[in-house]
Amino acid sequence: MTALLAPFGSKARELWARAKPWELRAAIAGGIVAAVGAVALLLVVRHYEADLPNVADLKVYQPPQVTRVLARDGSLLAEIFTQRRTVVSIDALPAHVKLAVLAAEDAGFSAPRSSTSAPARPGRAARRSPSR
Repeated sequence: MTALLAPFGSKARELWARAKPWELRAAIAGGIVAAVGAVALLLVVRHYEADLPNVADLKVYQPPQVTRVLARDGSLLAEIFTQRRTVVSIDALPAHVKLAVLAAEDAGFSAPRSSTSAPARPGRAARRSPSR
């Protein structure tokens, strides 16, 4: 063992010699736990990352849109679609529409965090249910 510690000098050899067996075991166990945790984190990230689209694909995203069949005079004959979407730029929307979408999406933003958090829901449900 001293040959392995030779590059680190006499201080490392001295610390190794004074180390108690439980300290060494704890250090080894901690290293193993850290390595297993890092591998587990990597696997979890890769699992959830697999279903995400590529960033380059998001930059050129073109959602399905409505196909309009027009007559010669320009009147609408039919609309063909699987999803009825019409792409408009954000600048084309009036300010009140932007605010309405924001309000609908973020309705619980100003509520206290404790009343909207998931861990508090079972407690609220227990308080509301009639006692048996």
